[in-house]
Amino acid sequence: RLRLPVASAAVQPFVSGTLGYEILRLGLFELDPEPRPYDDILGDSEFFSGFAWQAAAGVQVALAPAVGLFGEAGLHRSTLGQAVEVNGAPVDLRVRLDGGFLRAGLRFGI
Repeated sequence: RLRLPVASAAVQPFVSGTLGYEILRLGLFELDPEPRPYDDILGDSEFFSGFAWQAAAGVQVALAPAVGLFGEAGLHRSTLGQAVEVNGAPVDLRVRLDGGFLRAGLRFGI
């Protein structure tokens, strides 16, 4: 998180960025499911993984010396994958988790 310089100490704009590695467990839960063509590939649950990044901008308002209320908007990008074998041929399964986000909350300085 990079705080942008402004004249007011009570209102502080910022930009932030994150790099990460994500793991997604995709579970398929149904009572008495009908057979589907991908059941033999995925089964009841699978794990997908991959690298991700996000960038955001927002503002924090100081409520006390170590407490602030913040709001931010950002963009998240990641494509998680898993290699499986179907009838002896390798298949690369992918799950895209791209999208925007809004976040608000309290921030405590420790």
